Amino acid sequence: MDDSPVIVMSEREFNQRFSEVLDRVERGARVIVTRAGEPTVELKALPGARERRAAIDERNTEYPPVDRELLRREVEMVLVPPKDGG
Repeated sequence: MDDSPVIVMSEREFNQRFSEVLDRVERGARVIVTRAGEPTVELKALPGARERRAAIDERNTEYPPVDRELLRREVEMVLVPPKDGG
């Protein structure tokens, strides 16, 4: 018997939270999407998806966190010309 958590959501909620839903499905959840209140689609991960997701998560811990403000300033320095012409 499958003991994966089951999440039921509307088509609208699914569209608004698509990336989050895919992440949860990759980690083992099953999602049932409803249309007009009726179950329409069931999403569940393919075999091996949970293990592949765990490997991706493990690799991502190797990188330092991004300082978003510093990154924004550095990108602006490269892409936005100075206002004083120099």
